[in-house]
Amino acid sequence: MFSAVRWRGDGLGLLDQTLLPHREAWIDCASAADVGAAIGRLAVRGAPNIGIAAGYGVALEVRTAPSSWEPGVAALRAARPTAVNLAWAVDRVVAATRAAQAAHGPAAGPPAARGAAEALHAAENAASERVAAAGADLLAEYGARRVLTHCNTGVLACASGGSALGCAITHARATPGASVLACETRPLLQGARLTVWELERARVDHALLADGAAAGLIARGEIDAVIVGCDRVAANGDVANKVAPTPTRSPPGPRTSRSSSPVPCPRSTPPWPAARPSRSRSATPTSYGGRPGASCSRSRRPRSATRPSTSPPPGSSLHW
Repeated sequence: MFSAVRWRGDGLGLLDQTLLPHREAWIDCASAADVGAAIGRLAVRGAPNIGIAAGYGVALEVRTAPSSWEPGVAALRAARPTAVNLAWAVDRVVAATRAAQAAHGPAAGPPAARGAAEALHAAENAASERVAAAGADLLAEYGARRVLTHCNTGVLACASGGSALGCAITHARATPGASVLACETRPLLQGARLTVWELERARVDHALLADGAAAGLIARGEIDAVIVGCDRVAANGDVANKVAPTPTRSPPGPRTSRSSSPVPCPRSTPPWPAARPSRSRSATPTSYGGRPGASCSRSRRPRSATRPSTSPPPGSSLHW
């Protein structure tokens, strides 16, 4: 099983994604500062993988300084303020560490932090694998043969199964003649550099597109499904992504096909802070495909993701 985040017992290895696809090099991290530096320069990226790395960063810092780990962990937590999973993971491991030290003293901190980080990693792996399987089933239900994706949402971003790209790869492996089309994703070219690298490793038939080509292909009916990740998930199932995927949602001119756009959501992608309850008429999430921890909700049209609800979505989810 390939992973871009490797816990080695005495240290953490992170695949340096800034060097892909031309060179595969690993960064050895021995402290929270090392992990924070890697996160800050996008050597490790993707919400779940940032959270996994951050959890191990806390464990490394607690091991190094069992009685004075708080400053290093605080700096790690602030390494990338927009990465919600960073603070989420740090807080989980910190809570376990403090509870152990309060009950048994400073020496109990390192094993508690390591155990919490390993549990977080295992949970993310399981969630991403469920999402990939559920999404592949959904694409098969659509009868999709040509699947378009944007940015990078595979194992380089989302634990061992990936999210959107994991769905597309799992589907393509099980569907003769299926292929994946990856948008280049300017300006950092996560699609051209990272998604294509993953597709080549997976030996899946694929093609690289200029970002501006996607809308025209959809309008001509040459895309069966569009599957992308999400940056935020509201508790009612509304999702928000960066501006770049907009052309894949609303191609110019008359539509000659009805391409479907599922949005896989790992469990660790938290909902926005509670505000007023949503008035969305989307269906309540229900079990999908009999897979524990996977759910889906449907809507008749794209909805605004500006009115979050007040409770988190159950389990890892698949929304579209």
